[in-house]
Amino acid sequence: MAGNYVSINTSFYQSDEWLATRQKIITERLVNGETICEYCHKPIYKKYDIILHHKIELDELNYQDVKVSLNPDNIMIVHHACHNKIHNNFGKKYSSCYIVYGPPMAGKSTYVKEHLQYGDLIIDIDKIWECISGFNHLKGKPDGLKRNVFAIRDLLYDQLRHKVGFYKNCYIVGGFPLISERERLARDFNAEVLFIDTDKETCMLRANEIEDKEVKKNYITYIENWFDKAKLFDNRK
Repeated sequence: MAGNYVSINTSFYQSDEWLATRQKIITERLVNGETICEYCHKPIYKKYDIILHHKIELDELNYQDVKVSLNPDNIMIVHHACHNKIHNNFGKKYSSCYIVYGPPMAGKSTYVKEHLQYGDLIIDIDKIWECISGFNHLKGKPDGLKRNVFAIRDLLYDQLRHKVGFYKNCYIVGGFPLISERERLARDFNAEVLFIDTDKETCMLRANEIEDKEVKKNYITYIENWFDKAKLFDNRK
């Protein structure tokens, strides 16, 4: 698992070798059809909650050694929350970065809230819109504030890139339907990509429960657009 921001070749975590090894380990360790966390020994019910943890932490030297990076004996399957506990328990100065993506109403913000620890950093452009405008971002995004919003996001990206601050974990939250954008962020920040895999019907049902008609209408449009773009490029992973 990436996360300590050493100069590891970040393409390793997107490589065919790593992805194949990851899937092979998950499949081979199923217990009665369930994925079991090897830290707390409880089932992991959601695919995006599965983290593969390297017992010997990867660095700029050993990530190229397949006896370390691709060795099943060096890899544990754990919950996202358990992964954070492992490193906190050992008292390491350790930071992980996660790109949490998926369609509107998928549950991205809920997922982050469930795993958030005191001192974590969240970069969510929708929240930035709301913070500086004072309005729900789906009520509208004033063009006059666009440069300000993106400047704040880019400042946070730059601070993350240069390890400014003492956060534990960072969550970059967004729709990101294009694989090119996700891969660029993953390379920039040595990040684990977590897809909140919620189907269109469920997203629409959640949107239709919104009482504010304007917000509901905007959510439905954003959901349609996200799935259209994802389908067009067929690039969800």
